[in-house]
Amino acid sequence: MKVVHPKISSRIEISDQRINVLVIEAPDFLYEVLTDIKRQMDNLDGDTVLSIHDEPVSFHKYAELVTDPLAVEMNNRTIIKKVLAAMEKCGQDDVYYERTQKLMAEIETYINDLSLNFDADIECHDISLQQILKAAELTVADEYDRLVDKIYAYMELVREFEGDKLFIFVNLSSYIGREQLQEFADTVTGHSFQVLLIDSHDFEGLENESRLIVDRDLCEF
Repeated sequence: MKVVHPKISSRIEISDQRINVLVIEAPDFLYEVLTDIKRQMDNLDGDTVLSIHDEPVSFHKYAELVTDPLAVEMNNRTIIKKVLAAMEKCGQDDVYYERTQKLMAEIETYINDLSLNFDADIECHDISLQQILKAAELTVADEYDRLVDKIYAYMELVREFEGDKLFIFVNLSSYIGREQLQEFADTVTGHSFQVLLIDSHDFEGLENESRLIVDRDLCEF
């Protein structure tokens, strides 16, 4: 996977074996790059190119942009919808099919028994597993003592229900200390996640990283 921008001569080679760091010290250019990526996350056109095997792909489909780590939402609508779909599919497979059918029959019988307590003719229509799961109001645990743990759990969640993506974090080093940031880097590379840290300022180097610095004059180091 590669990230290319027309104003940056170096190609950013994304690897799941190292942490990729892009430091942009020019505020206006940083805003330009992030705004461009954000537009593409919203499925609009942009100048920054994300490619896999030299074939351009959509940021919207293949990337996650986190501009505010504190706002990471484990229970966003997209993820919960996919959790429900995955659980419904699981409930229909060979392992759970018989239990699923038995459960729905028991619920229908229970509702019909309840209806006998009333003079009105109350009917119970077909019950689906999807309806039962929605009624359960499923959520994903999102209480963590450390921000770094919540971010990693979010990445695992996205991978499980949306597939492998490039995770782009903005100024993550401003929220997480050096020791925890190195721990985070070791964890994500150990589990073959693809991560790009975009920062507005240079920070202490991490083990096993690939760093590109674009200074205020747009010179690259």
